[in-house]
Amino acid sequence: MTTLYEQLQSRLDQGFYGDNLDRITALAEDTYAQTQNPAALFAFARILRLIQTEWPTDIDGDQASVPLDVVASMERQIKPALDAFLADSGRRTLTAEEQLAHMNAMISAYIRWRFADR
Repeated sequence: MTTLYEQLQSRLDQGFYGDNLDRITALAEDTYAQTQNPAALFAFARILRLIQTEWPTDIDGDQASVPLDVVASMERQIKPALDAFLADSGRRTLTAEEQLAHMNAMISAYIRWRFADR
């Protein structure tokens, strides 16, 4: 049986695209109430939701394609911090200090990507 963090990692490894990000985020959001310390998991899910708001839509409101270089940039800059959080969380219960460190890393990675000159 796989843990929540293994499930999240498996989905994250499938790549940054709209439907997948939605599935990952929904899984994380459905789990908030089941975790003793939801702060870092909440930050993880919010970052993915913020990425989704960046996703373009076509005239019908459906998700449009994102240029491959933008997706690669997202994955290169943001995914390592998300991976580190999931890996550490899957191994043990994180202390408050460890959660804070992961939240800072994930949020910093998103901010660096979001506000970088693209």
